[in-house]
Amino acid sequence: MSQEQDARMWRAGTGLLPIWEANYGCRCEIEGLGLSMAKPPPTPAFPPPPPPAPAPVAARLTREQKQAARDAQTKKDILAVMDGVAAFHAWLKRPAPPKAVRTTATATTSPAPAPQPAAKVKPFDIQDIPATMRKLGMPVSAAMMDRWFQGQLNYSPTEKDEEKGLNQNGQPYPPTMIDKSIITMDWVLKHKRARIAFENLTEESHYTKNRWSGKPEASPQLHSHSVLRTQGAYKELRKALLPYWQRQGTIVTWLLCNSDIEKLHREFQFQFLKVDGTLHQKIDEQLRVELTNQGIPDDLTGALGSFNLYAAVSRFHIERSSTRITAVITAIAVYVKDSYTFTVNPGKSSQYLGHWNKRSVVISPYTSLASEFVEADYPLVVDKKPVRPSTFVEDMIYYPVRNRSFRNWQNKHQQGGDFIAYSDIRWVNLSTAIRVQL
Repeated sequence: MSQEQDARMWRAGTGLLPIWEANYGCRCEIEGLGLSMAKPPPTPAFPPPPPPAPAPVAARLTREQKQAARDAQTKKDILAVMDGVAAFHAWLKRPAPPKAVRTTATATTSPAPAPQPAAKVKPFDIQDIPATMRKLGMPVSAAMMDRWFQGQLNYSPTEKDEEKGLNQNGQPYPPTMIDKSIITMDWVLKHKRARIAFENLTEESHYTKNRWSGKPEASPQLHSHSVLRTQGAYKELRKALLPYWQRQGTIVTWLLCNSDIEKLHREFQFQFLKVDGTLHQKIDEQLRVELTNQGIPDDLTGALGSFNLYAAVSRFHIERSSTRITAVITAIAVYVKDSYTFTVNPGKSSQYLGHWNKRSVVISPYTSLASEFVEADYPLVVDKKPVRPSTFVEDMIYYPVRNRSFRNWQNKHQQGGDFIAYSDIRWVNLSTAIRVQL
């Protein structure tokens, strides 16, 4: 009998319900089977600093107190010797134990062997997901999740708190919950949809090369369609650059911010472009992975989900005339800032993150696109070729994971930290300067 036939017979014997036809799967009805959270948490990579211990105060004893302490210790020693002598005398008076009686064993039939416990499916723990991600070619996603598990307890209770970067105590995320090393722009721009957003944000898509000179030529629609030149962008630029209206020469904002990307974002960011943020983008991405990758999300989705590309002023100077003062922006800084969180809003369905096991992940398209209405919170058995014949059951069972799964893990282990991730910066010189009247 083939492995696949074995699998089908095993499913038929457990009463599995064929309700997931999109991926040739069915509901797993094994009692008590679910996502495990029993593994001990990893050693925190960023533990909170312990409170300072109070300095011990040495007490000074009087001469009478010292003599009383010596007398008490002498009395204690005498009592201990007396107890030892009494125990020795009691041992001497104890009667000898009776001799053991030898008996001849009669030949009898061997007892029936104990019944073997029924085979159990090995649990899949939520902390096994990063290892699965690495098997699927998602190393950045795995690094982000490992960072979350290793963090101190830190989370945003609501989406509004997440937007403001406030944790469960109503305080800004601590410095240990700000990451600036995992995400890189080189890695982000390897993905086509991110590259398209980058070109739109930096106006690269608005230029064509002159057929004779090879130099870029601006499209006639540049100023009306550019994301950098909207009324909202101009408003933010005026607010950011007005304090520098008296400055002379070229101003480099990175130097003003002491090479701190958090300060650059706070003081000079003026525009952004969302990637995979709209419903149309989500549907396009879902269709893409269904057609090209068997429904498995790529590393960009696993690490960042929907995210923003931000633009901040990088270089500018001030022009003055008798009637006006103008800020001229000649370069911008483009980067990613994203909150890695598992926010659960009261009264709303928890975001669906797929069905996982140690081998792979499967995405229910109806659940992922309509997660507000569909709750597929049961393990699924999916007909995929097992990795090893002895473990085909574990290979076929996939466990549902939602945002609340991670919140439950946090409550259980009092560890796990939402954090803010910054990428490095891509510096972009503008072919056409942005001029803002101050």
